[in-house]
Amino acid sequence: MRMPQKPSLRIIVACCLAAFLAGCGTAEYERRMNANLSSLGANRGGGAVVAGVSAGYQTIEDYPQYEMQIPDDYAAPTIIEEAPNFRIQWKGEQRDNGSAPQLQVKILEPPAGASAPGVDQALEEHKQMLATRFDAFSATPAESVSVGGFDFRRIAWSGTDITNSLPVEGISYATVDGTLAIHIDWYDSFDDAGETRDAAYAAAESFRRSP
Repeated sequence: MRMPQKPSLRIIVACCLAAFLAGCGTAEYERRMNANLSSLGANRGGGAVVAGVSAGYQTIEDYPQYEMQIPDDYAAPTIIEEAPNFRIQWKGEQRDNGSAPQLQVKILEPPAGASAPGVDQALEEHKQMLATRFDAFSATPAESVSVGGFDFRRIAWSGTDITNSLPVEGISYATVDGTLAIHIDWYDSFDDAGETRDAAYAAAESFRRSP
C-alpha cells in the first residue's frame, strides 16, 4: 500500500503565509506595507547621506550611464545575468537561518526592432517574474515616485522565497529609459527586514544617471 507523502516545508510555509494574508493578517500586512511606503517620501535617497548607506556612488557594471548608493555592509556586487537580461546583485551578511538582505538592479534590452514596454507594463511583467520566485506572492497597488529624475512605479510585496522557504518582504521599482526597462528590487526575511529596510530603500532611491 502506497503511503501518502508528507507536504514539503516550502509548501507548508507558503500555505501558512497565504492563510495569514487571507485572514485577519491581511489588514496588518497592508498596514505594514503601506506604512513602509508612506514613510519614504519622494526621492528619499536623493544623494543625501543616510545612516547605513555609503555616501559615494557605485556605477552599475556594464551600464555606466547609471549609478546608485549601496548599503555599507553589503558585499561587492555579483553579476547574476548578462545582457540583454542584465541582473546585478549586492548582498548583506548571511544569517544562521540562511537569510540575507539582497539588493538587485535588472536592466532589460528589447529584442532587435522591438520597442520598450511602457512603465506600467514593465512593472506588471516584473511582478509576474517575482511570482515565479516567491510563493504566495502578494503586492500593494503601485504608486508613482520620482527617483533621480526618472518616473518609477513602486510596490511593496511579500512572499515565500523558494530557495530557502523563508517568508520575505520586499520592494520593487520599475521605470523605462529609452529602450531599456530598469528594475530595482530589495528583499529580506520578514522577521529581519525591519533592521535593513531603511538603508535599502535609501539606496534604491539614490538611483540616478551618472554625471
